[in-house]
Amino acid sequence: MLISHVRYKGMKCIYKIESCSGKMYIGSSVNYYTRKHMHLWKLNNNKHHSQYLQRHVNKYGIEDLEFKILYIIQEGDNIVDYEQYLINYYQPVFNMNPIAHRPPNHTGRKLSKEHKAKIAKGNLGRINTTQFKLSQSKDSKRRKLVDSQVLEIIKLIYTMSQTEIAKLYNVDQGTISNIKNKKTYLHLWDIV
Repeated sequence: MLISHVRYKGMKCIYKIESCSGKMYIGSSVNYYTRKHMHLWKLNNNKHHSQYLQRHVNKYGIEDLEFKILYIIQEGDNIVDYEQYLINYYQPVFNMNPIAHRPPNHTGRKLSKEHKAKIAKGNLGRINTTQFKLSQSKDSKRRKLVDSQVLEIIKLIYTMSQTEIAKLYNVDQGTISNIKNKKTYLHLWDIV
């Protein structure tokens, strides 16, 4: 496996993850270094979105994979178009969906009664209504940010990286991610 270099931090590119047998996954990222480490973390923790790639790693090990940059995105290039071109060209077997920037399509997928029962059992006792989330967001005692700061963060989410915002407000990047994904401070999104 190739070793990451700091010079890849923040690099926009199309990359491939290739096995020794030649099977591959094609992806794109606006930050190659972070994306590569996310792939590695998910594969090592059996949580990768590509079942094909995950099964390969489970069978042959992470050492069987090599990460390579195929194309560095230049200013003005459409990253999705280049990724789609390379997916069409290489026909990667580890990609769950042959269309760039689209998750696997599970529409129309039939679940067995056993699968439905497992899902129902897992959701037992879970309170996840919008009203519950809203009350948790307003009443949190562990809060590090005040509402005015969160409103500023919501505005910055679309212009700065989560890491930069986290450093600016001296909080964890996960806090910014939770705000962006409306997992916390839900009551403030209506104001913006």
